[in-house]
Amino acid sequence: MLVRHAMVRPEPCDLDMCFSESAGLACAEKAQLLRFCALAESSHQLAIQQLNWTRDTLMKQNYEDLQVFAMAARDIVKDAQRAVKDAREALERHLAEHGC
Repeated sequence: MLVRHAMVRPEPCDLDMCFSESAGLACAEKAQLLRFCALAESSHQLAIQQLNWTRDTLMKQNYEDLQVFAMAARDIVKDAQRAVKDAREALERHLAEHGC
């Protein structure tokens, strides 16, 4: 018996994270940069999930829409990857300069 599952669009997770003082983060800027990295990575993963969901939906429609989607998806993922890279580089610079 084949069971088909309805496609469920991914929803954003709660990205309002905070770091407690008990986490041992002595530097507020480092904590902020770590949060920025986590948010960028979460946004990147959410973008991929949403793009996959949209792609799967479009595959049932027509090829022209799928081509337009593919071009837009490439740009969205590149922007998200760039945000992750920038966040990590900012954190690395801070760690090198501040030594925390």
